[in-house]
Amino acid sequence: MEPIDYRPGDPLHLRWLVERDIPEVILIDRLCFGHDSWVEEDFRESTKTRNVVGMVATHREQVLGYMIYELRKREIKLLRLAVLPSQQRRSIGTRCVMKLLEKLNNGRRRTLFVDVPENRLPLQLMLKKAGFLATEILKENESEQYRMVYIV
Repeated sequence: MEPIDYRPGDPLHLRWLVERDIPEVILIDRLCFGHDSWVEEDFRESTKTRNVVGMVATHREQVLGYMIYELRKREIKLLRLAVLPSQQRRSIGTRCVMKLLEKLNNGRRRTLFVDVPENRLPLQLMLKKAGFLATEILKENESEQYRMVYIV
């Protein structure tokens, strides 16, 4: 992967995830999530589902981050969000989340939520800054997640 010179305010293109993006998305996921990363089949299966959408954030045709989300009847669930570690804290994740918030309206879908692992403090803080509230603690095995919710 060649060096990236993205700065906040530079053009950032959010577009649908396509087949050619999968290797870069897998790399970003592995760098961000380590042993909890998804494999190629996870991405393919999730995005095959009719109501699940994958998007990538690109700058000069380079994938800097991605998100996978599920459109439900009355809400949107953010399933996965990751930004290349070298590009974090440059508003890329925030711009992805803002794109999802644009899909909310007072009529149909009013809620966007994401379950954030306890150890993902930067994501929790970014969501809090965007107006999300932690509404509950979910316990799975020995780990905890915070349900972060944004309501229109």
